[in-house]
Amino acid sequence: MAGSLGDNDKMVAVASGTEIILWAVCQDGNGNEIGVFSLNVPVEALFFVGSQLIATSHTGKVGVWNAVTKHWQVSQTTPHA
Repeated sequence: MAGSLGDNDKMVAVASGTEIILWAVCQDGNGNEIGVFSLNVPVEALFFVGSQLIATSHTGKVGVWNAVTKHWQVSQTTPHA
């Protein structure tokens, strides 16, 4: 990972196709790229929950970036009947 998240930084993410780019933005407006992550399927939605970035897809795949552990994990979900 190229950058790290400071105590007062904010996270900003954008998705295009299957990839997500995540940045840390400081209070002064400067930013550092944290990383580029792949969901391996088209990303439908991105949202933050606390210090985690969540990426979802209509295929049931979910990706989670944890800013504390600096870990990206992709899981496949199954629909409830």
